[in-house]
Amino acid sequence: MRRSNVLGVGATALLIALSGSGALAGTVTAPIVDYNAAQVLAAGGVVTVPLGSTVANAVYTVSPGPGLPQFSNFVVTLPSGFLFQSLPTPTIFTAGAPDNDVVVDVIAGGIGANSVTFQFSAGAFGVPGSSTIVFPAFSVSGATALESRYGGDPLPMSFEALNHDAAPVSVPVFAHALGSVPEIVTPGIGAIDLTSSPPGTAFIADGDTVAGSGLVAVFTVKTEHTDPLNGNAPVLGPTGLVNSLDPADTVNVTVAGNFTGIAAAYAGPAAGACATGVAAGAFTGTVGSGSLSFTGVPLDTPLQICMIPDGTTLLQPGTTPYVVTYGAGSSTDFFTGLPQSTPYNFYTYTGGTVQAVSSFFTGADAGYASLLRVNNAGTGTAQLVAEFQPWSAGPTLVGDLGSLEGKSGAIFSVAQLEAAVPGLSLANSGQRATLTIIGSGANTNVNASSILVSPGGAINNVD
Repeated sequence: MRRSNVLGVGATALLIALSGSGALAGTVTAPIVDYNAAQVLAAGGVVTVPLGSTVANAVYTVSPGPGLPQFSNFVVTLPSGFLFQSLPTPTIFTAGAPDNDVVVDVIAGGIGANSVTFQFSAGAFGVPGSSTIVFPAFSVSGATALESRYGGDPLPMSFEALNHDAAPVSVPVFAHALGSVPEIVTPGIGAIDLTSSPPGTAFIADGDTVAGSGLVAVFTVKTEHTDPLNGNAPVLGPTGLVNSLDPADTVNVTVAGNFTGIAAAYAGPAAGACATGVAAGAFTGTVGSGSLSFTGVPLDTPLQICMIPDGTTLLQPGTTPYVVTYGAGSSTDFFTGLPQSTPYNFYTYTGGTVQAVSSFFTGADAGYASLLRVNNAGTGTAQLVAEFQPWSAGPTLVGDLGSLEGKSGAIFSVAQLEAAVPGLSLANSGQRATLTIIGSGANTNVNASSILVSPGGAINNVD
C-alpha cells in the first residue's frame, strides 16, 4: 500500500460517485476493547485503542466480486461523543499480501472529528474483491461513556465502503469494566454456644471458628484482568496495556450484621483457625453493634475476618447473612458498590432455647404489676438469661437469672429483674421493654410468660 500526504483536519475532496457494487456488503471483525472504568475517568476519557498489539486488529473484508472501484471512499465512525486523537493507518491485503499499489488519503473528518473518510486510489482496478483492509491502533478522546461504574452493552464502531455497502457495517468494540471486584471466598457459618459460661458468650468450635473467635468470612478484592460480562475480554488501562493496579493501593471494607458482645475484630492473612487476639500483621477493625469496618486493606490478597467476643455479653444471633461492602481506600479504582453476601453466612444459637416472652413488659402502672413466670419442663438444670430491649431504643440489656432445676418453675418480680439486669428500669408503662428468655443446658426445656397482676390480685397470663 502507498499512502499519500494526509490532508488536514476537515479537508474535503471530490467524492467520486461510482456504481455497480452498491448491492454488495463487506464484513467486519473486531475485538472487544474493554477498559478499566475508573482509570478512564482519571485519564479524562482519553484512551489508546491498541488494535494489533494488546488485542487483534479490526479487519474489513471486501465481499467477493468486483471489489472497490478506483477512488472509493471508506468511512470509519466512532461511538457518539468519541473523537479521533490519532488515526488508524489502514493496510490493504490482496491474496494475503500487502497491496502496495493502493494510495490512502484522508479526505474528510479525521483528528478531532467523530469519523474519518479515507479514499483509496491508484491501482488499475481499485481494491479487488475478497481483499482485507486492516485497521491498527489509534487513540480517541471523549470516551466518557467508558467511565461509568455501571455496566452496559459494548459501544459500536461502524465501517462503510460508500460505493460497496448499502449501509454502515457496525460491530461492537468499546466496553468498560470495574477493574476490581470483591469476592467472599469462605463464609463464616456457625453457632453461639448457650451452654458456655456465661451462656451465649462463646462460639461452637467448627472449622476456622474457635470458642473465643468466630470466622466472619475470608474475602479478597481481585484485580480484573478479564471481563466475564464481555466474553472474558482483557481489561485494559487507558494506555491500552492490560489492567494492573499499584500494589500499594488499598480498599475499605465494612461488614453489616449483629455484633453485640464482640470486643475486637481483625482482618489478617487467611491461615487456619481464627485467633483469640488480633493476629500478627492483621488489620484491626472498628467494632459497632451493627458493623465491623476495616481501612487500608490490600488488594489481590485473601484476608480472613475474625470476631472476638468479650466473654461476658450475650452474643446476638443472626437471621440474615452478613453483608459486606467495599470502597476505594487509597485506590482510585472502581468497585462494584453492590453489597456482597453468601447464604447462611451468620451465627445462630445452639445448646438451649430462646423464647420471646413479651413485647410490652413493664413495671407497676395504675395499680397493675408485671411478673415473669419461667418453667423448665426438662430433666436437666437450666441456666436462665433475660434479654430486654427497651422501647426507648439504646442497647439490648442482658442479665443472668441463675439456674432452674428440671421439672420446676420460678416467678420473678420487676425488682428482681432490675437487680439482675444492669441498666434495666421499668417503673411504669412509659419504660416498657421487649423481653426474651434464654434457657441453656443439656436435657432442658425452658418456656416463659408474662403475668399481669390486677389491683384486686387477679392474675392473668398475657403471653
